[in-house]
Amino acid sequence: LNRYTKTIFGMCSSMCGGSPVLAALVGGLFVGIGVGLVVRAGGATGGDDVLALVLNKLAGVKIEKCYFFTDFVVLVLSLSYIPALKIACSLLTVTISSYIIGKMYQGEENADLKEETNLKQTGRKELV
Repeated sequence: LNRYTKTIFGMCSSMCGGSPVLAALVGGLFVGIGVGLVVRAGGATGGDDVLALVLNKLAGVKIEKCYFFTDFVVLVLSLSYIPALKIACSLLTVTISSYIIGKMYQGEENADLKEETNLKQTGRKELV
C-alpha cells in the first residue's frame, strides 16, 4: 500500500507542476470523492464533517451547502494568518469537494428512495 500511495502522490505532484490552482482542483476532486464515499456509507471523517451532517439532518439543508458553509467559516477565520492567495485556492478546493460530496450523497438518497418505492410497490416489508 505504501508503494502505491507514493506513486499516486508522485504522479499528482508532477502533474500539478507547482501550480497552486491545479493542486486545488486535484485536491478538491480527491477530497470530494473520499469524503463522499464516507458520507454515502453513513459515516463522517470527523471535524467539521460531523457539524455539516448534523446541520443537514436537523435543518434539512443540502449536504453540499452544509459542507461549504462550515469550511467557508474556517477559511474566513484563517484570513488573519494565511495569505489570501492560499485562502482563494482553498476556497476552490472546498467548492469542488462540496459539490462532489453533494452529488455522491444525493445519489445515495436517490438509491434509498428507489428501494423504498420498490418495497412499497411489491408490498414487502424491509428486513432489519
